[in-house]
Order: sequence, then structure tokens, then C-alpha cells
Amino acid sequence: MEKRYDQHFFKRSQESWVGISPKELLSFVRTKCQEILTQDRLLELLSEGRQLRVKLGIDPTGAEIHLGHIVPLLLLNQFARAGHHIDFIIGDFTAW
Repeated sequence: MEKRYDQHFFKRSQESWVGISPKELLSFVRTKCQEILTQDRLLELLSEGRQLRVKLGIDPTGAEIHLGHIVPLLLLNQFARAGHHIDFIIGDFTAW
């Protein structure tokens, strides 16, 4: 069977990050964040070696959804590849 385009050209996007060092994961996250309010605490939690629960909630009814909103999704992907649990929440009671 022929490989799909993404399987052929984007092998790195398929790599598992389980076991990545906390400092290395933080270095990937830090480049995509303007400010991490609790950087020391995040490094401390990552150093404990336990699975973190990372949550992101979005409102699909927002008037100004644009390509810049992909950055948090990319961060979620990095945490997921490192073996952490992701909770992606779409909408709330207003998104009927």
C-alpha cells in the first residue's frame, strides 16, 4: 500500500515523545508561548515523571476564529506525544 503524503514526508510528526526529558519538552513549549506564568511549577510537575492532564477549551461560536488558534492545538499535540492526557473541550452551554 502506498504511503499517504503526511506519512511519507512528515515522519517526525508521528514520533512518540514518551520519555522526553522535562527540560526538552519545556523548551518546545516555551518557544510557542508568549508567557508561562508558572514555568517553574510546570518544570517541577514534568520532573515528577507522572502523566499530566492538559486542558484546552474553545468556543466554536467565536466571531474571530483564525489560523492563529492552531498554536494551542500544536502545543496539545506536543504534550500528547510526550504521553500526557489531553482534554479538548469544544463549546459550553452557549454552543447548542
